[in-house]
Amino acid sequence: MRATVGTKIGAAFAAITIVLAGIASYSALRHELVDARIELIYTRGATVTQDLGRAATLLQRARSRSFFHAATSDPAEMERIEREIADIERDLDAALAAVERKFPDDDVTRVHLAGIRQNVQSYRDIRASDVLPLSRANDQQGAIRAMLARTRPPFDRANDALDALISANIERTRRLHDEARGALGEARRVSLVASLAAAVMALVLATWLSRNISRRLGGLAEVADQIARGARHRRADVAGGDEIADLARSFNAMTDELGANLDEQREAGEALRTTVAEYGAFVDRIAHGDLTATLPELDDGTMATLGDNLRAMAASLRQITVNVDETVQALTAATAEISSTAQEQSTSATESAAAVTETVTTVEQATRTAQRTAEGAQVVANGARQTIDASNAGRGAVDRTVGAMHGVKRQVDAIATRILGLSEQAQAVGQIVTTVNDIAEQSNLLALNAAIEAARAGEHGRGFAVVAQEVRNLAEQSKRATAEIRVILNDIQKSTAAAVLATEEGNKAVLAAVERVQEAGERLDDLSSTIHGAADAAAKIVAAAEQQVTGMGQISRAMHSIDQATSQTAEGTRQVERAAHDLESLAAKLREAAAHYRT
Repeated sequence: MRATVGTKIGAAFAAITIVLAGIASYSALRHELVDARIELIYTRGATVTQDLGRAATLLQRARSRSFFHAATSDPAEMERIEREIADIERDLDAALAAVERKFPDDDVTRVHLAGIRQNVQSYRDIRASDVLPLSRANDQQGAIRAMLARTRPPFDRANDALDALISANIERTRRLHDEARGALGEARRVSLVASLAAAVMALVLATWLSRNISRRLGGLAEVADQIARGARHRRADVAGGDEIADLARSFNAMTDELGANLDEQREAGEALRTTVAEYGAFVDRIAHGDLTATLPELDDGTMATLGDNLRAMAASLRQITVNVDETVQALTAATAEISSTAQEQSTSATESAAAVTETVTTVEQATRTAQRTAEGAQVVANGARQTIDASNAGRGAVDRTVGAMHGVKRQVDAIATRILGLSEQAQAVGQIVTTVNDIAEQSNLLALNAAIEAARAGEHGRGFAVVAQEVRNLAEQSKRATAEIRVILNDIQKSTAAAVLATEEGNKAVLAAVERVQEAGERLDDLSSTIHGAADAAAKIVAAAEQQVTGMGQISRAMHSIDQATSQTAEGTRQVERAAHDLESLAAKLREAAAHYRT
């Protein structure tokens, strides 16, 4: 395949485009992976942990309300507490169902949730059968003992299972977080290295193409300038197989053709000037009456024929003069001889007309040669214009590459926006955790106050003291859970901040690559200017060739004029024949004219 300038430029930008497309594809795949991990962190991490923590809190609240139910003796208060317990347990079931919906059927989390539901249901059944009847019968001690002895095992199993599930979910969230950070870091490193490689590759290719084309075109322009200054022996370098090499070969062929034509024209012109000068001097001497003048003989050609005719003319004039001197007395015989001589002159004029016609044909051939030279120069100019079109196509490829890089930047900006949204959601969860922590603190204070009041009540407050201790335990567990959630949220916020920084670095790398590609476009603009200069030089050569064609046309018209003059000479000779009959009356004048010439 021929490696043209357009092929080289197209291959260079195709390579850059392939590298950039690979970078964009890899970045898109990495970003999809990060998006998937972030989505899992949110759906199966933060929200699941939130729902599980809420379920644990609701379970603790339901148990504490059961102690309150055992501690009171007011039936109305008991009914209100039972309604609260029912509402709390509905919320508990909803929280567990929300967690269950976020996992597929074959996930182990569903197995743990089924065990939690079973223990919660056992806790409810024991409470309904053993605790609430004693509490409604105002047997506070029996109800509290039943709560501590019968309901505690299933409650502890459910609570421990929730804690274990929360811990497992936290560990899963951390793994997803580590995977997302690893994928993001890898994408950042690969994108940076690939972008730098693409920029270096674009710079190297642009520099190589620019130097290769500008150096060769500059050399061609320099040779053309030197030839224009007179160094006709200079020739362009024709290395390579592209349009520039074709341009150089055509340029050299045109220069050779022009040189050969100029040499031929110079030699022919010099010989013509010398011959015309000699013929002019010969005719001038004859015109002044010196019939002894001689004319050197030429080897061949139209001018040789003309010289023969002139010599014949001079000889004829000498003969005429001699005849006039000798035969003035015998006018009749002289008239016959003059008529014969006139016929000879007519024949010579006809031969001269044929010679002039051959000269006209030769001049027309030279004109056609000059026209072919002009056409060759036009081919050179067309090649320069094609090179300009190829450089313009390369500039269009650069603009498309810049557009592709801006598309990559928009994708990175979209990812940064989603990460910032996740950070805001994590902050909202943090606020909820803070609220839960405050509630736990208040519950702890209330339990402490209740314990103090129970201590004051003595034996009658022992049951209420147990309830207060359970409430304090629940508050402490809530505080620990909120502390763990806060640590997770801090990790998530750090990761989102790192992801935002990584996207900003990716944006910077993309912008740097855009600048390199734009720089390559500027190099192509410089190359286009150089090619325009070469095209202008070729146009000047075309103009010079056209001037040569014009000059040859003028010579052709001059030779046609000579042809017409020769025809007129033949006609004049025929008139001489007719005038021979009038020679008798001119005999005296001929005698006087013959005395004027030296023979």
